[in-house]
Amino acid sequence: PGIEILKEYPIDTVESNGRQITLSKRYLLTSFDQGYYTVQYPILYTDKNITDTIFSSSNRLFVNTFEIDTTKQQIYDIKPQQKMSLKFGEFSGYLLITLVAVAILLWLTMRIIRYYRQRGANKITVEKPTEAPEVIAIRALEELQNEKLWQNNRHKLYYTRLTDIIRTYIDQRWDINSMEMTSSETLRAVDKLISKDIKAQLGRILTTADYVKFAKYKPETEDNEMSWNDAYDFVEQTKAIPEQETIINNNENR
Repeated sequence: PGIEILKEYPIDTVESNGRQITLSKRYLLTSFDQGYYTVQYPILYTDKNITDTIFSSSNRLFVNTFEIDTTKQQIYDIKPQQKMSLKFGEFSGYLLITLVAVAILLWLTMRIIRYYRQRGANKITVEKPTEAPEVIAIRALEELQNEKLWQNNRHKLYYTRLTDIIRTYIDQRWDINSMEMTSSETLRAVDKLISKDIKAQLGRILTTADYVKFAKYKPETEDNEMSWNDAYDFVEQTKAIPEQETIINNNENR
């Protein structure tokens, strides 16, 4: 205790006299605590079939401190600093954290870019058709009638097309997004815009269409014709009156 072996040197043969050999072994020692130390080495002795351990004679080592004038003599380390090779485990944790952080940043960047793209797309103004809503609706109703869908037992497609025409007309006429509404929501949205009789016509169209599309209801011929007529009358009775025509009618009444 208190002594550290820094280095061992190879065994040297000092003298050989017959079977008697004198060997020498050197050690480089260091000690930092002042005092006396007893040094004794175990030696493995082998002779034919006999193996034994003997100990060297005891040697006393005295460790003393001494004053060093650093202005005249520079102090050096006994051993130089040991350079250790870099191991993967020393930086693998930091590498994993960095990769996770980069992945999160990329995900956030993509979300932000997508958000602003969608926001910019929503700002794009959709040009309204130059034709009046009632003109577009009447033409679409006439084309639907000429296709003769319900006459060929394609009732679901017929009522889907019919309600799409009416809902598109409502959207263009009053700026009500009826395509995204249920039938009851649409009726509530136009409640104060049309009369009770016209609302009843619209209700018959939407209710019959819901039965056909969702309840597999097969309407009669009269129901199909009535739904088309109600749709046509709904457009005709709710179309916008041009301002010029209104002024002429008011002048005539005067």
